[in-house]
Amino acid sequence: GKALAVPVDDALQVEYSTCRRFETLQGRLEEDWLARQELHVELAMRKAKDEGCQWLLHIDLDELFMLQDRTAPQHFAGMPADR
Repeated sequence: GKALAVPVDDALQVEYSTCRRFETLQGRLEEDWLARQELHVELAMRKAKDEGCQWLLHIDLDELFMLQDRTAPQHFAGMPADR
Protein backbone atom coordinates (compact mmCIF):
# COMPACT_ATOMS: atom_id res chain seq x y z
CA GLY A 1 0.00 0.00 0.00
CA LYS A 2 0.97 3.59 -0.44
CA ALA A 3 -0.30 6.93 0.77
CA LEU A 4 0.60 10.22 -0.87
CA ALA A 5 0.24 13.62 0.76
CA VAL A 6 -0.09 16.51 -1.68
CA PRO A 7 0.43 20.06 -0.38
CA VAL A 8 -2.19 22.61 -1.35
CA ASP A 9 0.15 25.13 -2.93
CA ASP A 10 0.76 27.01 -6.19
CA ALA A 11 1.92 23.81 -7.92
CA LEU A 12 -1.40 22.14 -7.12
CA GLN A 13 -3.27 25.14 -8.49
CA VAL A 14 -1.39 24.66 -11.78
CA GLU A 15 -2.30 20.96 -11.78
CA TYR A 16 -5.96 21.85 -11.19
CA SER A 17 -5.94 23.69 -14.51
CA THR A 18 -5.19 20.41 -16.35
CA CYS A 19 -8.40 18.78 -15.11
CA ARG A 20 -11.37 18.24 -17.42
CA ARG A 21 -13.83 20.18 -15.24
CA PHE A 22 -11.49 22.94 -14.08
CA GLU A 23 -13.12 25.70 -16.12
CA THR A 24 -16.55 24.79 -14.75
CA LEU A 25 -15.34 24.58 -11.14
CA GLN A 26 -12.64 27.24 -10.89
CA GLY A 27 -14.94 30.00 -9.62
CA ARG A 28 -16.06 27.83 -6.69
CA LEU A 29 -12.74 26.36 -5.52
CA GLU A 30 -12.20 28.75 -2.61
CA GLU A 31 -15.50 28.08 -0.85
CA ASP A 32 -16.66 24.70 -2.18
CA TRP A 33 -14.73 21.72 -0.84
CA LEU A 34 -16.68 19.35 -3.11
CA ALA A 35 -15.42 21.24 -6.16
CA ARG A 36 -11.84 20.84 -4.89
CA GLN A 37 -12.49 17.18 -4.09
CA GLU A 38 -13.64 16.55 -7.65
CA LEU A 39 -10.33 17.90 -8.97
CA HIS A 40 -8.35 15.99 -6.33
CA VAL A 41 -10.02 12.73 -7.36
CA GLU A 42 -9.20 13.31 -11.02
CA LEU A 43 -5.57 14.09 -10.18
CA ALA A 44 -5.33 11.03 -7.90
CA MET A 45 -6.77 8.77 -10.60
CA ARG A 46 -4.27 10.14 -13.10
CA LYS A 47 -1.33 9.64 -10.74
CA ALA A 48 -2.46 6.12 -9.82
CA LYS A 49 -2.76 5.17 -13.48
CA ASP A 50 0.69 6.63 -14.24
CA GLU A 51 2.18 4.52 -11.43
CA GLY A 52 0.46 1.32 -12.55
CA CYS A 53 -1.90 1.19 -9.59
CA GLN A 54 -4.55 -1.50 -9.90
CA TRP A 55 -6.86 -0.22 -7.15
CA LEU A 56 -7.46 3.25 -5.76
CA LEU A 57 -9.64 3.83 -2.71
CA HIS A 58 -11.19 7.26 -2.25
CA ILE A 59 -11.88 7.41 1.47
CA ASP A 60 -13.03 10.53 3.28
CA LEU A 61 -12.20 11.34 6.89
CA ASP A 62 -15.53 9.93 8.04
CA GLU A 63 -15.12 6.60 6.24
CA LEU A 64 -13.21 3.44 7.11
CA PHE A 65 -12.01 0.49 5.02
CA MET A 66 -11.33 -2.42 7.35
CA LEU A 67 -10.72 -6.11 6.75
CA GLN A 68 -10.80 -8.54 9.64
CA ASP A 69 -10.00 -11.85 8.00
CA ARG A 70 -7.56 -11.01 5.17
CA THR A 71 -5.18 -8.43 3.81
CA ALA A 72 -6.12 -5.75 1.29
CA PRO A 73 -4.19 -7.54 -1.53
CA GLN A 74 -6.09 -10.74 -0.76
CA HIS A 75 -9.39 -8.86 -0.81
CA PHE A 76 -8.73 -7.13 -4.11
CA ALA A 77 -7.32 -10.25 -5.76
CA GLY A 78 -10.78 -11.76 -5.40
CA MET A 79 -12.54 -8.86 -7.15
CA PRO A 80 -13.57 -9.12 -10.82
CA ALA A 81 -11.20 -7.29 -13.14
CA ASP A 82 -14.00 -5.29 -14.79
CA ARG A 83 -15.03 -3.37 -11.66
